[in-house]
Amino acid sequence: MKQFKEIELFQRSQLSIWTDEYIAKNMLNAHLDKLSDGASRNELVIEKTIDWINSQIHASSNIIDLGCGPGIYASKLAKLGHTVLGIDFNIESIKYAKQHNEIENRTSYRYANYLEDSFEGTYSVAMMIYCDFSALLPNEQKIILSKIRNGLADDGLFIFDVFEKEILDKNPKKRTWSMSEGNDFWCKDPYFLLEEVKHFNDFNRIAYRHFVINQQSRDIKEYITWDGYYNSESIGNLLKENGFKIKTIKKNLIDNTNFKSNDIMFVVAEKMNNYDN
Repeated sequence: MKQFKEIELFQRSQLSIWTDEYIAKNMLNAHLDKLSDGASRNELVIEKTIDWINSQIHASSNIIDLGCGPGIYASKLAKLGHTVLGIDFNIESIKYAKQHNEIENRTSYRYANYLEDSFEGTYSVAMMIYCDFSALLPNEQKIILSKIRNGLADDGLFIFDVFEKEILDKNPKKRTWSMSEGNDFWCKDPYFLLEEVKHFNDFNRIAYRHFVINQQSRDIKEYITWDGYYNSESIGNLLKENGFKIKTIKKNLIDNTNFKSNDIMFVVAEKMNNYDN
């Protein structure tokens, strides 16, 4: 049996909740639940976010939506007259987007890993919504910022949201276990679930680890995910180091959510044309 150790700073698990065949389907269901904040936020918050994004960009913008899920945000922006390419590496979400959220001549969807795969074209806007940027590790953030910058037109915009420090209070350190009869988010079969939340305060990071122990097969699956948290200064410095400058920061756009934290900062960052890395 594999030996497991303490979570190390910026450790990734071999398995991913976004590519696990069973979990990916449940992730899609969470996206489509209009009352839940568990994957795309609830319907009222989505509409509020779309209105705000639309107010920050030019009419008929050419947008790339990184981590688009089932195309909920992409399709709504397309109906407002924008053209959107959505990229996600949950195959179930991309299948759904192509079947249900395709707007003729306005949307296209691609199954890809935006950290590893290329996305050709020039865009006036890149966006990552639902704190996807917070979930990336520092080296991954550097990669995606470089790719976004190279794909943006001059003075193009990067719109995204990140957690602020209150997420620490909403997700305290813990180690717990529970059991399930199965057919829920983590596993089809009956299983034990070991959960851990670990804070790396010196690096403004939270690690979440889940062990799913299948009671029938005795198989153990480990999933590790991360969240970073920021303030206006720290996110500004990170962007500046990677060729962007803050244009607008919006706080309190989300005032009610049952997912992790309400303390979320939306950022509009502008590509710096004189940047030399």
